[in-house]
Amino acid sequence: MATRKGLGTTVFDQAVARLVELYGEGHRLVVSFSAGKDSGVALEVAIIAARLTDRLPVDVIMRDEEIMYPGTFEYAERVAQRPDVRMVWAVANQPILNVYNRASPYFWTFDPTLDSEVWVRRPPDFATRIPHINIDSMTIPERFPPAHGKRLFAVVGMRTSESRARHYRIFATKGYISQPNRHGVANVWPIY
Repeated sequence: MATRKGLGTTVFDQAVARLVELYGEGHRLVVSFSAGKDSGVALEVAIIAARLTDRLPVDVIMRDEEIMYPGTFEYAERVAQRPDVRMVWAVANQPILNVYNRASPYFWTFDPTLDSEVWVRRPPDFATRIPHINIDSMTIPERFPPAHGKRLFAVVGMRTSESRARHYRIFATKGYISQPNRHGVANVWPIY
């Protein structure tokens, strides 16, 4: 197993430096936002790095899951209204596991086959419907085209302390940038 290596800096400063480097090279970064703690921290680090490199507003994408803890979507809407954020609030009608019902093991977010009156809530008026239900198709070059000769990165908040698989993912990639997915987009974990 790989060992940890001290970098002579703080975790926060290193996270900002990672994104400053990518922004400084002219790449396009899109924060994958869930309105949770990890993605919230990743967003704030991206805003700081974008401000330092004159790259505001920060691109953000959030896939609406229709049902979340109370206050989550209200917080996400406040984030969407910030002047330093340019958010795509995506509605994908994706399936979500329903572990409490064996007869119906999935529910479909904002199911278009149902009357919207039976949805848990409605998405905000500024939400965008997207045809992709796979989560790795949220940040794609067609939606967020990078500058010519530059790359597109998805900035993802991740706590490796929650999962050994997440921890091993960092070791397998040998750093904070993953291999590109099928869309040519690599994940960036500024803090892990």
